[in-house]
Amino acid sequence: MAELLENLGINGKLLAAQVLNFLLVFWLLRRFVFKRLLDFIENRKREIAKGLELKATAEREVERTKVLREDVLHKAQGEAQQVMRETQARSQAMEQQQMSLAKRKAEGIVKSAKDQASREQEAALKELQGQVRDMAFAAAARVLARTISKKDQEKLTAELLHSVAQGYASKK
Repeated sequence: MAELLENLGINGKLLAAQVLNFLLVFWLLRRFVFKRLLDFIENRKREIAKGLELKATAEREVERTKVLREDVLHKAQGEAQQVMRETQARSQAMEQQQMSLAKRKAEGIVKSAKDQASREQEAALKELQGQVRDMAFAAAARVLARTISKKDQEKLTAELLHSVAQGYASKK
C-alpha cells in the first residue's frame, strides 16, 4: 500500500498529518464555534418571528383603523345630510369640514402605525446584522489566531475591515 502511494507521488506521513490536522480543526470548530453559532441563529430566529408577529399586529391595527375611518366617514356623511336638510348653505360647509377632519385623523393613525412597524423591523434587522457580524469576526479571529502568523493576521484583519467598510458604504 505504501508503495502504491509512493508511485502516485503521495507522502504517507504528510497525508496522515493533514488528516490529523483536519480532524483537529473540525473538532475545535464543532466544540467551540458551531454550537454557539447555531444557538445564536436560533435565538435570532425567535426574535425575528416575534418582530414579525408585532408587525402583523400593527397591520391588523391598521386594518382596524381603516374600518374605524370608514365608520367615521359614514357617520360624518350622515350628519352632513341631516344638516343639509335643515339648511343648504350650512350643511355644505359642515360636510367638508368633517370629511377633511376624519380623513386627516385616519391618515395620521395609519401613517403612525406604519411608521412604527417599519422602525421596529429596521431596528430588528440592524441589530441582527450587527450581532451576526460580531459573531463572524469573533469566530474568524479564533480560527485565524490558531492557524496564521501575527503579520498575516494583521494583514487579513485590515483587508476584512476595508471590505466591510466598502460593503457598508455601497449599501448607503
